[in-house]
Amino acid sequence: RRQSHFLRSSLQPHAMPKDTKKSVALWATALCVLLQVAAVSALINTYAVQRIAGTGAPGPTVYRGPAVDSPIDSFGMRAHPITGEVYFIDGSCAISKIDASGNLVVVSGDPTCGIGPIVDPPLGKKRGPPAAQEYTEIYAISFDGSGNLFVAEYGLPGPVWKLDFAMDTTTQIGTIDRVYQIAASPDGTKLYFSGTFTNKVFQRDVALGTDVEVYDGDFNTFVVSPDGAFLWGSKLGLTTVSRVEIATTTATIMVGSGASSPVGTPNGVSPGTAGIIPAFTSITFDRRGNLVIGSDNYIFYYEIAKDAFSLIAGNGATYVEATDLDYNGDSLGTPFSVFDVTASLVSDVIYVDFYDNVNDAGFFRSLTLDLPDAIIAVAPASLAEDSASVATFTVTRTIAHSFPITVNLALSGDAMIATDYTVSGATFASGVATVTIPADVATVTFTVDPSADTSYLESSETVIVTVTASAGVYVVGSPAVATLTITNVAQANGDPHMIGFQGQVYDFIGEAHKIYNVLSDPALQVNMQLYLQRTGEHSFVPGPVMQKLGFATMHHQIVIDCGGSLKDENGTVTIDGRPLAQEGSIALPDDKVTIVRRSLNTNAKAVGLGGNDHVVGSAHFVMEGLFEFTVYFIENIGDPHRPGVASDSKWYRRFLDFNSVLLDSERRPHGVLGQTAAPVSRGRSLEDWTIEGADADYIIRDGLFGKKFTFNQFQ
Repeated sequence: RRQSHFLRSSLQPHAMPKDTKKSVALWATALCVLLQVAAVSALINTYAVQRIAGTGAPGPTVYRGPAVDSPIDSFGMRAHPITGEVYFIDGSCAISKIDASGNLVVVSGDPTCGIGPIVDPPLGKKRGPPAAQEYTEIYAISFDGSGNLFVAEYGLPGPVWKLDFAMDTTTQIGTIDRVYQIAASPDGTKLYFSGTFTNKVFQRDVALGTDVEVYDGDFNTFVVSPDGAFLWGSKLGLTTVSRVEIATTTATIMVGSGASSPVGTPNGVSPGTAGIIPAFTSITFDRRGNLVIGSDNYIFYYEIAKDAFSLIAGNGATYVEATDLDYNGDSLGTPFSVFDVTASLVSDVIYVDFYDNVNDAGFFRSLTLDLPDAIIAVAPASLAEDSASVATFTVTRTIAHSFPITVNLALSGDAMIATDYTVSGATFASGVATVTIPADVATVTFTVDPSADTSYLESSETVIVTVTASAGVYVVGSPAVATLTITNVAQANGDPHMIGFQGQVYDFIGEAHKIYNVLSDPALQVNMQLYLQRTGEHSFVPGPVMQKLGFATMHHQIVIDCGGSLKDENGTVTIDGRPLAQEGSIALPDDKVTIVRRSLNTNAKAVGLGGNDHVVGSAHFVMEGLFEFTVYFIENIGDPHRPGVASDSKWYRRFLDFNSVLLDSERRPHGVLGQTAAPVSRGRSLEDWTIEGADADYIIRDGLFGKKFTFNQFQ
């Protein structure tokens, strides 16, 4: 009977009695239409092969045990649309399945056709009407989208049944004269069928029992599209796939030339393999809405939206049970002997029913799509606060499948999104995000941009992005974690405490009303003037702080002044003597310098002892490719004798703090801060680091933009 079905898949004769199957076995293959296949196409989707049921040898089927240990006599298979379990015609008189544990279970009918005991009778025999149903000769099965199974028996006429497993009911929905194939619509309201007495395909209204012709052609295999609007099928004896619009009965060849010529795309281009193949004999949709097409020795894949057709299984060699039965590897590395194919709608698995023409016994193989590893990396691995650059996170799948995938990400680290950095190309909500890698593409990127740090000085912080699992889509590979460090930039704060470019921690006290060099470079001189904060006519806060910063470039002089000691004496920024407005900016192209000034609400950020120091504004100085400085205007309106209490004094205590970023890692400036750009020797602790020379060596003796000091480089 299996050989007769295979023969009808190629030539579709009318009646084929069971007792002819041995003679048919001798000439079925010879009568197949054999077609030459041309050049090999590019393969993107690859599959791993595994035997899941059957031994390839005849013998009684053993139920309630591992399917791989039992002989099977299958006659067509379909995957359950919801569970993904494989159901198959077991012999002639039963429907069995491979359950989630890999065991064989009879779900309806009697595999022995009433002539012998079932080995270890299945539990399913007593589970309700579908299990109790009796059949004479099942010829075709098909699921609708809800998991109802339609079963058609061969006869003149042959009954057609609907098995509702959820309701545990079996309902006859009419008869079909010598059924050849059936296909249920996704909503279960229509059943499409053909018979061996006609090449036509009819549509049956399941509720009314009425039939309408929808295709006057010679499909030897067909399936209903997921939207229920089309029939897709292969024409008799040819390597073509046609699409029939059900509403209009219009047929269009989608794959192949429509004649006995090399199989291929609508333009006649080969899908790819060397050798000869018989006509297509089975067709099914996978969960992505694409077609899986079986022939005698090959399985092909047709991506409808892309109009792409490729070989996914079979190497053209003759299947040999002794060497090929338990092949576990790539699907192109082994012979295939295809009787039927079906695809899971819940995972990327294709099931193949193998046949043995001589022994009338077979087995099932699964083709499981090779899942890619999903990994992540970031470059650069560290960025300074206020850096003009961004860090690029790259999410990669190790196999660029012909369909998109979504990768799950988790966000962690002590840097705060939207405060310390922004993200472009991905949206994180509550610490999680997804990114989609497009079809045929291996990578997708998103960027992290450290924020312009108007929120005062911070230590180094991290942005950690982790790939998290997505079952059946990808495997979490290595590296699965990418960490960006927003570096602890060089800074000076308070009276003043220093952190160097290499992370050195030290204090530079200095003396009030003197000017010291901060950074000296051939292109830039930065000096600071210290003073004592006034709290009264004759009272001051001990410990000098920064009052002014002078930036001297080759062509310009910039002063950033914290302001005076009285309430309305606010801070200022001047360029060559001209004030820069609040929220203002200026470009100095001759020195490749930009300066941006920003103001903040006085309650925006409380810092320092007692929480009475507030960042009220910033000035951002960038010399392209060399240096960045972000200078903060700090005010203290509290009572110095009563921390946390606002003062009613007319005196305002003001000072400057700053961050600095070295944009050229090869640059070696000097100065109180500049000298920290040089790498620290291994034998020297960053915490014990001290400046070169004495404080007096950094005193500037010729004004805020002066260069007269021991280690000057600015010319």
